[in-house]
Amino acid sequence: QGSSTTCSKLASVACFLIVSLVMAHTTPSLREGSGNLRKTTVEFVNEVTELCSSVERSVQAALEQAEGAPEDVVVVVLDLDETCFTADTENGLATSAWFEDLMQRFVPMLQSEAGMTYAEVLMECLAVVDCFYPLVPAKITEEGIPGLLESLKQRGIATIGLTARRPDLAEATWQQLGDSRSLVFDSLSPPLDLASVHELENHLRSNGHAAPDNPDNWEGIRQDRGVWFTANANKGATLRQLLKAGTHVIFADDSARHLHDTSAALDGYAASVRLLHYIAAKNSAKMRLDAESCDQVLASHCAALFQQEHPAFMALVQ
Repeated sequence: QGSSTTCSKLASVACFLIVSLVMAHTTPSLREGSGNLRKTTVEFVNEVTELCSSVERSVQAALEQAEGAPEDVVVVVLDLDETCFTADTENGLATSAWFEDLMQRFVPMLQSEAGMTYAEVLMECLAVVDCFYPLVPAKITEEGIPGLLESLKQRGIATIGLTARRPDLAEATWQQLGDSRSLVFDSLSPPLDLASVHELENHLRSNGHAAPDNPDNWEGIRQDRGVWFTANANKGATLRQLLKAGTHVIFADDSARHLHDTSAALDGYAASVRLLHYIAAKNSAKMRLDAESCDQVLASHCAALFQQEHPAFMALVQ
C-alpha cells in the first residue's frame, strides 16, 4: 500500500509538471484578458504642476509597494506634448492648446461650408501639422526631466514614452528637439521587432482600441527611441499589451482622457497604477495662446513650404 501511495503521488506530480509545461508553451503573445490576478491599486493625482518631483514620489510609493524590487516591476510612462516638452513659441503655436482651439474654430466652419465631417477636418488638420511641425522648435517642460530619466535607468526602473502623435511624426519630433537626445527612454528590454509591432497594431485595431474622435481612420503605431507613437490608438489598451501583469505603473499625461483610459485598461491587470494629470505646460500654452498670431505664422509656414515645393505639402494642396 505504501508503494501504491508513493506511485500515486508521483503520478500527481508528473501530471502537474505536464500541465505546467503545456501552459508555459501556450501562453498567448498578446495579453488580452490575461493577468486578472489581483486587485489593482489606482491613484489619480489631479492638477500636477511639478512633474519630476511628482514622478519621484510616485516611484517611491511604487517601490515600497513592490518591496523594493524595481526590475520588471516598476515602470514610468510619460506623454510627450505638454508633458515632457512643449513648443517653444510665444503665441502658443504647435501646442496642444493651439490644436484644440484650431479644431474648435475650423470644424463648424468646414462642416457648414464644405460639408466635411469632424473626422475629415481632423485628418486635414493633422496633414498640415505633419508638414510644418519640424519648423517649430520645442523645449523641455522641466530641466530635470533628462536627469530623471537617467536616474530611473540607473535604478533599474523602466521608462516608456507614449504619445498620441502620428507615427510619421517621429523624425519631426526629434528635429523639434534639435535631435539632442535630451529625452532618452529605456524600457530595459529589447525593442519589439517589426513583426511584433504589426501584431500589436492588428490586435489593437481588430479589438476596437481606437480613440473616440477618430475610430475609423487607423493611422498605425510605431516605436522609435523608446517612444511609442500611437496616433489614434487607445493608450491604455496599448500599455496593457506592452506591460507584464502585476507591474506597478506611473503614468503622466496632460490629457485626463488618456489617464482614465489607462486606469480602465490596467484595472485588474497591473498591481498598481498612479496617474499624474500634469497641467503646468498646457496651462501655460493656454495663457499665451494668440489665435490670430498663430494663424499668421502658420500661413507664413505654409507659404514657405509651397515655395520649397515640399512633397507632402504639395500633395495636400493638389
